[in-house]
Amino acid sequence: MSVIVTLPFYFRLKLTLTGGSLKTVEFARKHGKPCLHFHPGVEDPVGELKAFLQEKSVMVLNVAGPRASKEPGVGEFVMRTLGEAFADMAPGE
Repeated sequence: MSVIVTLPFYFRLKLTLTGGSLKTVEFARKHGKPCLHFHPGVEDPVGELKAFLQEKSVMVLNVAGPRASKEPGVGEFVMRTLGEAFADMAPGE
């Protein structure tokens, strides 16, 4: 049986969440939903993401974060982390 899990997965260049990102994480935690918050201070974001996806059997990943106009460089951080995390995964895996 396949399980579809949608969870908030936040990328920030700052260590703290604010605004809508903070509210969404608070909501997820209140309702016992898994969520992650990645920033450049996370030691191994790729390894942590891969372990989380496998542990939770995640089929759908909701990636969110601030706009590039509010946090320049966040797009590159997201693409690099996701690209490395999924580089060795076969489609449908």
